Amino acid sequence: MNPTQRLFSNTALAFVTRIIAKFSDVLLFIIIGRMMGPEQAGVFRLGKTYLTLALAFSAWGLDDLLVREAAPRRNSSNQYLVNFMALRLVLALGAFVLLAVGVLGLPLPYSQQAIAVILIYSLAIFAEAAYVLFESIFIAYEKLGVPTLAAVVNGGVKLFGGVLLLMVTQNVVTTAWIIPIGSTLSLFVFVPALMRLYRTFPQELPTRFSLRFTLEQLRQIPGFIMIGIFYNINAQQDTFLVSLYLSETELGYYGAAQTLLMGILMLSAAVRTAVYPLMARYHTHSPDKLPHFYHKLYQYITIGILPITVVICVLAGPIITLIFTDSFAPAAPALALMIWEVFFTFLHIPNARLMLVNNRQKQLGWITGLTMLFNLGLNLWLLPLYGIYGPAFARPLAAFLAFWLTNIYVQRRLMPNNLLPILLRPIVASGLMALVMWPLRQQFILIPILVGGLAYGGVILITGAFTVEDRVYLKQLFARNRPINEIDP
Repeated sequence: MNPTQRLFSNTALAFVTRIIAKFSDVLLFIIIGRMMGPEQAGVFRLGKTYLTLALAFSAWGLDDLLVREAAPRRNSSNQYLVNFMALRLVLALGAFVLLAVGVLGLPLPYSQQAIAVILIYSLAIFAEAAYVLFESIFIAYEKLGVPTLAAVVNGGVKLFGGVLLLMVTQNVVTTAWIIPIGSTLSLFVFVPALMRLYRTFPQELPTRFSLRFTLEQLRQIPGFIMIGIFYNINAQQDTFLVSLYLSETELGYYGAAQTLLMGILMLSAAVRTAVYPLMARYHTHSPDKLPHFYHKLYQYITIGILPITVVICVLAGPIITLIFTDSFAPAAPALALMIWEVFFTFLHIPNARLMLVNNRQKQLGWITGLTMLFNLGLNLWLLPLYGIYGPAFARPLAAFLAFWLTNIYVQRRLMPNNLLPILLRPIVASGLMALVMWPLRQQFILIPILVGGLAYGGVILITGAFTVEDRVYLKQLFARNRPINEIDP
């Protein structure tokens, strides 16, 4: 497999892994919404929100640090794994205890049913903590087939078990039990695969816990802690505030739009997963090739993600009613607004990963924290005035701020760049795409998508957004093990 094929394969596998792992939650939410209405869907969504927040406070960025350190040091990754695992499970226990005390002790405006769902859902924190670190080891080795298989088990148990429980009991509290069960069962995929991996890549150090080693690694963690906590709070604070300010029905509307948004954002997580170990190895072994890869990454991201964003923005209404039924129609304007977070999140990826491999996690952490505070201020201002449409508008603005600040830092400190020539052609093509789709938005959904796609692709080809070099890469994608020196680290 040549390097282009490897990068494409890793991105595809990472995307499939994210889709499978999260699809069960998404589909269960959709089924609950269709069967039991927006209110019960909102209760189920609340459990996911609290689990995500608990994971954020207990993660401490150990997964990102594990990938960065293990990718160029594959012969000693076992030491990182065992020490990080012990630390992560202790942190998970602390986060769960604090969550349980807070939910049971504070005067939150939730029903007993909602509180039960939150506590049951959050039991998955232990299995999810272990899952993420196991996954990170295989990402560092660029062996993404194992996480994909684990995701199949995880998602399959949650989906089929959850649907069965829902059909039998018609109760979201009982259905919530499938979340920690599915997460736990998926861990059994990693253990034998890890043993095989370490037979292939013999480890130089014994696999045992070392307090000294753990304390040494903790010196690098503050920036990662900031990134993890601020990023996840930023991603979930709008749902939490909607649950406090508005009804569970409105939370269901907002959750419907956010569920589709998160589905698309899984692709961004896949890209982050695929490029991170590659950039880490470039930085260590081939720093002269990193600028070329960085600019190509921006080019392909922009060309690929803009049409997806435009399609969902223009066709938000038909998409919502097709998936959730007409009762969720108020979610459509929220989706049309918040989907632009996807575009700016993708633009943020190359800069953020470049900062991490250059050991600038503290600076990235402060930028993430500033973005979170900006988003929080917007939510507190707009939510009482405009309901669910306030935070839907705030999300892309916060994503733009994160991209803008990291791009300024990278330009001035790490890698001078000018993104305007890269962005200009896809933006023009997307504008034309939106114009031709708008009059057709009431037609069968595939018609505006097909017409818009032809318009976009035509402009991209005519304006020369793809160069001769890009066509070579495309040919190499389907070639058999022909090397590409510009990409190979």
